[in-house]
Amino acid sequence: MVTTFGTCKRGSGASVVVQMVFMRFNPDGTLASTHKVQRDMVLVRDHNHISGTVAAQTIDTAGVVMQRGCASETAVRVF
Repeated sequence: MVTTFGTCKRGSGASVVVQMVFMRFNPDGTLASTHKVQRDMVLVRDHNHISGTVAAQTIDTAGVVMQRGCASETAVRVF
């Protein structure tokens, strides 16, 4: 099972910061790991494109960061 919660905050200008925490649980209900994700996005001037970066961490139950990752993202409005 996975439980997720997060926030979405408007930054300066057309920027948005999204922070999410995913908690994975074992079949017996105990916490297996936590995944923290931060997305920093900017709405491009034409309001039809978004670009941004993603930073992620996988954290074990002792609070030790087991894995880090990063990515870039782009999106185009379809409608």
